[in-house]
Amino acid sequence: MLQSWDEIKDRYKNGKLIIGNTFSCYLNEPMDYNHPKEIFQNALDDKNALYFLHDKPFFYLFTKKFLKEQVKTTKKFLRIFFQDFSLEEMFRSLYDTKVMVRLLYKHSQSLQKIDVTPPKDFLTMQYEILKEMYSFVLQKIHTNFHSIEANYPYYLDFLKHFRYIFSISYDLSLQWCIIKDVDWFQDGFGKQSKTSKKVFFSPDNFAKRDTNTHVFYLHGNFSLQKDEVQNITKIAPKGDNLVHRICEYIETDRFPVIITEGDKNYKKKAVQSEKVYLNRIYEEYLPQELDTEKGYSNSLVIYGPIMESEEYILEKVLENPLLDSIAISVDNEDLETSQKTEKQIRKILKQPQYKNKDINIDYFESYTAEKPV
Repeated sequence: MLQSWDEIKDRYKNGKLIIGNTFSCYLNEPMDYNHPKEIFQNALDDKNALYFLHDKPFFYLFTKKFLKEQVKTTKKFLRIFFQDFSLEEMFRSLYDTKVMVRLLYKHSQSLQKIDVTPPKDFLTMQYEILKEMYSFVLQKIHTNFHSIEANYPYYLDFLKHFRYIFSISYDLSLQWCIIKDVDWFQDGFGKQSKTSKKVFFSPDNFAKRDTNTHVFYLHGNFSLQKDEVQNITKIAPKGDNLVHRICEYIETDRFPVIITEGDKNYKKKAVQSEKVYLNRIYEEYLPQELDTEKGYSNSLVIYGPIMESEEYILEKVLENPLLDSIAISVDNEDLETSQKTEKQIRKILKQPQYKNKDINIDYFESYTAEKPV
């Protein structure tokens, strides 16, 4: 039975919410939600992207003809590289290779005699082109904050309904939303001292300011990055300039901590390999039992479809033995897609470790959670 959010919301008060791209799509209709790698490749075929590169200081060393040839090479390079690597793996491996090339030039006397400097070597050139394209794509994907700011009040009441929010989308939509009420939401990031310029993740930040709703980024976020000692830091949102600030960090070889692709085994492994933040959220907070004596609920709302590649998230959240009710949103009356999520849940619960427990499933229309009916 398809219901409105108002009809069922009392049963899910102070429970958990998992949100995906459906939330971002409604909030930011102009945004491009194609796969980032596909957008990346398309951008390389865009003449405007080539002009974008011409304006960058690094490329002043080269003639336009030379640069154009290099971009052509990069296109071929990408087609091959993308067959076996995710976007994140590509940047990491290419950056590591660039560092190794620099070290070789620095410590090899024979190479130093050759009239070729490190910035002009092939790998460094490819890396710089790809890095600039990353910024180009990020700005192409994201609308600016002020153009959609009027939409946020419609969503705040819905988000405030929950104790824990887990985002499986890595864009900035949720972060922009929660800064509209910083006294209500806490995502675990904060300064270590009054003089600190960096914003770090620490579970202690939840205890310092026990707000009403805690927010977690299961697949990372464009605003998250690792510092030089592998701590997860966050580029603090300051309204409309956040995308520009992220691009400035990319210029200095600091890339977002995000998971954008792969099957469920790849994504699970990628989450577990990032121990400081992603795996901690996955292992500790996702399956955590909420304290009913404090008025919290061991219920779950899924807003947006859970793809097969995210099934490992369902497996973890269902480990909570007290979880008894799940509500699944239905977008544009597409009940069939939402029922696939229920089938995933029922299949998981048949595994011996879940003891074949029975869970109540509700369906509600997505749009009724966004705006008053």
